[in-house]
Amino acid sequence: MLVLARGERFNANFFYNSGVDIDNSFFIKEGGERTLLVSKMNQDYAEERFKGGEVAVFRKDPFTELERICRGRKIEMDFRGISARLYKEMCGFSKPQDVSEALSASRMKKSPGELLLMRQAARASKSLLEAGKDSFGKTEMEFASGLYIKTASKGFRPAFRPIVSSGKNTAFPHYEPGPEKISGTCLVDYGVSSQHYCADITRVFFQKPDPKKERIYRKLQHILEQLVERIPEFETGGALALHAEKLYRREGLPLPPHTIGHGIGLEVHELPSLSRKSGDPLEGATFTLEPSVYYPGEFGLRYEEVIHYNGKRAVIL
Repeated sequence: MLVLARGERFNANFFYNSGVDIDNSFFIKEGGERTLLVSKMNQDYAEERFKGGEVAVFRKDPFTELERICRGRKIEMDFRGISARLYKEMCGFSKPQDVSEALSASRMKKSPGELLLMRQAARASKSLLEAGKDSFGKTEMEFASGLYIKTASKGFRPAFRPIVSSGKNTAFPHYEPGPEKISGTCLVDYGVSSQHYCADITRVFFQKPDPKKERIYRKLQHILEQLVERIPEFETGGALALHAEKLYRREGLPLPPHTIGHGIGLEVHELPSLSRKSGDPLEGATFTLEPSVYYPGEFGLRYEEVIHYNGKRAVIL
């Protein structure tokens, strides 16, 4: 029996398996039977949205109903998506087992419908990032706030909080926009989501010609282009990562303190892993590639795209 919980926050595995996103609810699957356990407040909404199963209702808390269904049984759960309190409660009347890795792996191959949503998100994200050309003179926080407004105006939601950095702040891979005015160089890392499917794009903009930085930025773009071209030669994320390191050495650039990219879909960071030791298959998967360099105290540069590999060729979404 599979029991997935959706608390106050979005849960990718819950949404992928149930087809709905309803707060404080439980998806229960056994064989071909599907049940969505919701609060009385969410009953009407659940009955309208949940397809191919039964909607059950709990009055005060869900545990009485969960105990009735699960008592004494082995329960498959997504440990990454539940609280310590929920785990403790479930252990009181059942035997929870963690299947979070298997659930995440089942989402690696993307369907045509999923790809359509991810392509929409990627294109909208690139359009929004073009505003980086006009960011100079604004503060990092002002520009980041503007991205939220423009995202809503286009009918999307932020996939994550934007990274907007300028000057030496660009040397921080993850950075919280601050009150500093943007000048010289502006790095923007941002993506929107389309029906929960995410994009993650990074661009760098230069206020005026900067031959040194622009030369390095072109090298990063070249690394990404070569990786996309060679992806059909690699079966796993690890093989791709090792080849990326060779390209860095060929371009005379230092390796970044993070992987060359990451899987993306319902989560900004999901499988496949693109670490050196990853055995995750690439075929059918969608992932980012983000060649980057960081020179602490000076500057950083990053170029990032979302890629899909169908088993024959890789394309930039």
